[in-house]
Amino acid sequence: MTNKSEKQPATKGDLKEFRDDVKNYMGLLHEQFSDQVKVVAEQYFGIDKRLTSVESKTDMLIETVADIKVDTAMIREELGSKADKSEHKKLEHRVAVLESGV
Repeated sequence: MTNKSEKQPATKGDLKEFRDDVKNYMGLLHEQFSDQVKVVAEQYFGIDKRLTSVESKTDMLIETVADIKVDTAMIREELGSKADKSEHKKLEHRVAVLESGV
């Protein structure tokens, strides 16, 4: 008696069918992987474009802040050399007193 549960050796046809199945499966995996790589590449280029835009805006802001610093320093220097309103009033009063005494 032969036992039906015993495995038979694979035939050339079985091996060819298995090889074809493996090739099809590998092709499918390759296609899925390629699609996922394309998605990642598209996202990268989108992020890179946005980053470039942010960098140019940041450069503009840095230049603007530098200009504001220069302007502020000039204003501070000008204000330091001018008399404030209270000093001006005191000087006007002193001049008026001196002029009235002459």
